[in-house]
Amino acid sequence: MPKKDDDYFLYLLNKDKEVMKYIGPVKTREESSDYFRLARAISSENFGYRIAIDKQSAEFVGWFVLKHLDKTDQIELGYRIMKKYWGQGLATEGAKSMIEMAFNKLNVDKLVAVTEPENSASEKVLIKLGFRFISEANYYENRLNFFELRKSSFSN
Repeated sequence: MPKKDDDYFLYLLNKDKEVMKYIGPVKTREESSDYFRLARAISSENFGYRIAIDKQSAEFVGWFVLKHLDKTDQIELGYRIMKKYWGQGLATEGAKSMIEMAFNKLNVDKLVAVTEPENSASEKVLIKLGFRFISEANYYENRLNFFELRKSSFSN
């Protein structure tokens, strides 16, 4: 669960044009703080946002989230990683940890994820984890690729 001090870390992600390329416009410090307050409000011990820290350097890596998909009861997996850590397998490692928590601790039967159609890097992570592309769909006021992963097909 994000702590009050984690606000700055989220801002680091939200102000980076490359990180935000497929997510939306970069956010000001104030907009990022508003977003952070919402993230904390939906977070609990087993649900919501998790901050990821590099085990070796103790530096902020990014965040991972389990939350309700836009205007649905479906549980969505999401993540955002600092550019410095792209291509190192950390998105896959962190997402796998969240999937295991969802399936084993929360007893969820299915997770979903959405990506911008051009975001092939995130799609590769999802497919590596066992997510299947289902269709294009409208979420968060955008046309996105919709993926799902069923507990029965996930291999730890």
